[in-house]
Parts: sequence; structure tokens; C-alpha cells
Amino acid sequence: MERLYQPDFSSIFGARYTNAFIYGQIDSLIWPIFSDIGRSDALEKLLELKSKDGHHYFYHRQISLEDEKVELISSDITYGLVQAMNLQRSYGISNTDVISVVKKEPDLFKAILSFDLSSNVISEIKTIENQLLKLYNNLWIEIEPRCFGGMTPTSCFKQIFSLKGFIQNAWHRITIGSATPTLEIAQMKRGLLEATEVLNFSQKNILRTWAFRNVNRLNLTNFKSEIDPNLFKPIKEINQINRIENDNELIIEYKLKLRSYAITQLLFLTDIIKEIFNRSLEENPDLKSGELFIRSYHTTTSLIINEHEYGNYLDLHYMFAEISSRDSAPFLHTVRALENRADFNHYDHELASTYGSRQLTLPIVDGRLEIGGRENFYILVTFGPRTFNIHIKIKLIKEK
Repeated sequence: MERLYQPDFSSIFGARYTNAFIYGQIDSLIWPIFSDIGRSDALEKLLELKSKDGHHYFYHRQISLEDEKVELISSDITYGLVQAMNLQRSYGISNTDVISVVKKEPDLFKAILSFDLSSNVISEIKTIENQLLKLYNNLWIEIEPRCFGGMTPTSCFKQIFSLKGFIQNAWHRITIGSATPTLEIAQMKRGLLEATEVLNFSQKNILRTWAFRNVNRLNLTNFKSEIDPNLFKPIKEINQINRIENDNELIIEYKLKLRSYAITQLLFLTDIIKEIFNRSLEENPDLKSGELFIRSYHTTTSLIINEHEYGNYLDLHYMFAEISSRDSAPFLHTVRALENRADFNHYDHELASTYGSRQLTLPIVDGRLEIGGRENFYILVTFGPRTFNIHIKIKLIKEK
């Protein structure tokens, strides 16, 4: 469901992430302990450690690499991050254990290596051919089973998500790992789905979209999109359709063909408007005053002006998406359509009539758009995915 109501994430994460679903989901923590893969001495010693009661400290299921592949695929996971654990002891999980797994299935597994920082780590890194994940100076949070303490994954997620402000501040920096072969990734996936079911529309959708995908944004080389990102760019065509010039003014008109890729979507227009505006002024540098006019042609679209703080943008988007998802069955618009087809989008028309405007006029003063410092522009598009058109007319005054 969240795929049908996703925002235009390019205005948050950049053009590569316009559509979140071109990227696979990731299990961010897998231990390289499989019955059919050889083990280092350090790993063998780790698995031999026992408590006074004779129980192994490092519990693990006896599974093969093929078993793990089935679990990942069944849970809709595209990548598994296999981690080393350098404990600066004779026991641990060595980088060779990790690399052995990754070499077996390089398209499925990626390596996270571990180093003893008291040694000459630089020279050790240089001996590893695999590209390391880059370090970032922002804080990310990994949720994995060792911190559950007797809770199910569902109850753990519910407790974490109930912390005030946690989802708002951390949804884009959460990673989730199963610690396989300690726990199945399927249990983590089920836990996330069950825990988010009780959340409000926006929080449920944003967590289901990104919780297992956030890691994709950490390394552009290792985590490539599964679908061409250009397919989901909002801009399809920008065509200049008219140019009228006389002694008093210059009018340049553009027709833009745009694309939405969700049922309801609030597309970010500010950069597109500024691109066309700047293009017109670069071609006519002596004309610095006038107006920019924008119009949408469609009865289920609306132009919106608001602040582009990404939390505010997401709140607006998901509010519109939630309204458009309501059942239109009681309304008369479902009875008949002019094209002799069933129509069932009362709330799409209601949204377009209630919020924003079908057209906007922006002043041009001294070669710049006269707009507020926090004003940004969007188009609300419903009844999608669809291609649609907007009209932009720039009128520049010739000052005598």
C-alpha cells in the first residue's frame, strides 16, 4: 500500500531517490556462520565459548547459505550485510569469514569489515580489495534482536516507535538487522509490519517505505537501483511553445509534461520553475521585470505554495494521500462519467477544489522572482500514476 502513496523523495534525498521502490530492501546485520562455509580459528573459538552451565554464549541456528538465501528472498530482501566482529581477543568473527560468504554470493551479500584500531589499521585496509562503506558523521540507529530482552520483534518495534519524537527524527536513519543465524529476517519483517499497523497513516507509510531501505543511501556503488531511476523523474518534457515580442514586452510560453508515479503525490516544482525562469532571463539579460504565470490543466490537480522543510512537506503529502484514499462509493460522481466509464474519485476532485489553486502569478522584480524566503511550489496530483501538463508563461517588460 505504501508504494501507492509515496512522496516525491527527490526533494528530500536528491534525484537518485525520486522513487524509493527502485531500491531493494536490506538486512543490515548477518553473521557469517553457515554450515557449508569454512570458519576461521577465531570464529571456531567464539562458537566454542560456554557458560558455567554448559550453554554456548553465541547461539546460532544450523543453516546453510542456501537456507539463508531462501529466507532473504521470501522476506523480500535484496541485500544482506555480512558483518565481522573484531573483539581484540583470540575469538571473534574475522574479516576472512565475511569475505568467504560475500565471494559465494556477491550479488546478494555485501561486506562490513571490522578492525582492531590499536593496530596499523590503514595498512590492513589496503590489503582488502573489497570497497568499504564510507563513514558518515551523522548518527544512524540499528535495530536488531540482541537488544530485545525477551520481547518479540513486534513488541520491541512498538516500544521503540512509541518514544516521543523517535519516528519524526530517525525514520530516515534507521537500519534493521536480523543477526542471522540468531533470528530469521522474516521475523523482523513481520514485526515491523505488525508494529506499524497501529501507527497513523504517515508514520506507517514512511517506516514501511524506508526502514529496510535506508542503507541504500550510504553507498552509491554497492547499492544500485534495480530499475532505471530516470523512469520516475517528474519531468518528461519542457517545450517552448510560443514567443511573442513587441515594443513593450516579451512573452515566452512553455508547456511542461510531468509524471506522477503514485496514486496521490505532492510533486516538488520549485526547481523546475526556477530552471525555466533562469533560462528565460539568461536569454534576455536586459529584461528584469514582469511576471511568471503557472496554470494546471487538470481538474484533479492543484498548485500549492508552502514551506519546504521536509517534515512539513511529508505531513502535507500524507494528509492529501490519506484523504484521497477514502471510499468514494457514497457519492454521485461514481454513477456516471462523460466518457462512458465508471468514475470513483470524488475525493480527488474535492482535494483539487479545496487546497491550493489552479493557477499562480509570481512577480519578477530586478531579475528575480519576488517570493517569500520560505515559499516553495508543488503540484498536488491525484488519480495517478499519470502524465499531465502544466503551462508556464513568462512576461518580461521592456522598460523605456
